[in-house]
Amino acid sequence: MDPEREKRFMAEALRIIELGEKEGIIFRLMGAVAVKLHCPEYEHLYRQMDRTLTDIDYATYGRNRAGMAEFFGKLGYAPNEQVIAIYGKQRHIYWSDEHQWQVDLFFDELDMCHKVDFRGRLELDSPTITLADIMLEKMQIVRINEKDVKDTIIMLLEHEIGDSDDDVVNGEYIAGLLRRDWGYFHTVTTNIKKVRDFVNDYGMLSDAEKTRARERAADLLKLIEDKPKSLKWKLRSKLGTKIKWYKEVEEVDPDTAETEAEKEGGSRRTRFMFATDLHGSETVWRKFLNSAKLFQCDALVMSGDMTGKVMVPIIRQDDGRYRGTLLDEEHILEEKDIEEFKKKCRMLCYIPHVTDREEADRISSDEKYREDLFERLECEIVEHWLTLIPDRVPDNVRILISPGNDDKHSIDEVIKKDPRVIFAEEEVVQLDDEHEVLCCGWSNPTPFDSPRECSEEELEQKLEAVVAKVKDSRKCVFCIHVPPYGSQLDMAPLTDKNLRVVTKGGHPQMVPVGSKAVRKIIEKYQPLLGLHGHIHESPGFVHIGKTECLNPGSEYGEGVFKGYLVEIEGDRIVKLQRIEA
Repeated sequence: MDPEREKRFMAEALRIIELGEKEGIIFRLMGAVAVKLHCPEYEHLYRQMDRTLTDIDYATYGRNRAGMAEFFGKLGYAPNEQVIAIYGKQRHIYWSDEHQWQVDLFFDELDMCHKVDFRGRLELDSPTITLADIMLEKMQIVRINEKDVKDTIIMLLEHEIGDSDDDVVNGEYIAGLLRRDWGYFHTVTTNIKKVRDFVNDYGMLSDAEKTRARERAADLLKLIEDKPKSLKWKLRSKLGTKIKWYKEVEEVDPDTAETEAEKEGGSRRTRFMFATDLHGSETVWRKFLNSAKLFQCDALVMSGDMTGKVMVPIIRQDDGRYRGTLLDEEHILEEKDIEEFKKKCRMLCYIPHVTDREEADRISSDEKYREDLFERLECEIVEHWLTLIPDRVPDNVRILISPGNDDKHSIDEVIKKDPRVIFAEEEVVQLDDEHEVLCCGWSNPTPFDSPRECSEEELEQKLEAVVAKVKDSRKCVFCIHVPPYGSQLDMAPLTDKNLRVVTKGGHPQMVPVGSKAVRKIIEKYQPLLGLHGHIHESPGFVHIGKTECLNPGSEYGEGVFKGYLVEIEGDRIVKLQRIEA
């Protein structure tokens, strides 16, 4: 970056902070820009080490998230819609055509290989995050790169290791965090040692500067290593690096070009979005549909538990107005307000029903009437949802829907009637010309006596009957709502006979609740991919034999869309990308 552009770059970074303060928004600079501002005495090393500035990175609080597009829009920055769709809860990116540079926002934390938590810490320094947080930002990277080594050396040259955040690197704070997490400890201490060893490679440093950087690295290491460790740390340390101690950093890959195989007439790459467990959230359903255009999908795959669980009566009063209670708040509505209130209910996973006092009393007292009405309303909600498809999903995108164990059988006919949707329950359907999808929404027994649950023996029989229709399991996706038993995709809180969560040491006791029949089927037939849901608390992906199995999890109650963007080609998975929006 030439000196004049760098001057404008730094001025813009500080201007955004000032404008944010006027609107009550805290922005704190991160990364190389933060190091540069904190280390004016060694600013010359940026040029000598060929350390260029690229993006303006900020930490800010999650409470500011909703207003960011408007704030940066006023400054001439456009949002990166794909990144926001994928990482919107944690991260936003904005681009300036005028300046030709990027602003990267991280909300509440930097969640990469390990987490750097900014909550309650952004007020401790200005205009940057604290030196301790900058150090953690650099040192949490498992595969550390040279630019982060350079930044760390510059920090160590200018700042001592101390026990506060007052223009020193707060080693006590860092050591206090790492004493509880062996994996984080291992990554950070390994990287500090690398930095210490790399110091000698930089010939522009004097011998005194090299000694100072090495000594301060040693001081920080000693603080971290000498800090008494927690029992959890000690137990985890026994496993060491035999199991992964960090999180892989997921990257956005917006490439939609043809593969070489396609160009040569070989296997076609197919991209689809998978989601599950909406439980009546129209907000999440809309995001699911919108993902078709956003990610240029060939198909959308929904694995059930679509319907909601709670009805909101909207009761006509004697004065002609209506009364409805939503989230423990009573609303008095005019006739003109009802449609908007109903939409709000649906967005929050509730099923609205306009009624009068006589029927409201019957709903309260007559269980059969209430259940029949609720089932009819569920069908109406699904029917309404399907009407949203034409405006949101391109005509060439296939939509596969298979109900889940919580969905009543009556919604099946509603789904079957829609011309855009392929009803896939207990069927094998085409994903494309080459790949099939096997679908089954039934589960093993649950404590809730749901509409589609059965014994493990019956479930195995159902699955075997559907598998018999599969042409080639190596190119088939098994979309089975319940996850395989003991897969870590099926960990849920243990409950007693009264459905109260059992705790141990003050924490919920987690147990595997998946299906042994499903696991047996996957182990036996080894499909290309296993798509699962059902257990909201267990997102992730695992291998069972050669089969990759995944569960996106669910936060439908918060209106958060969780899914997996999947690309397959022939008998291989090209890409798995967890999506959260």
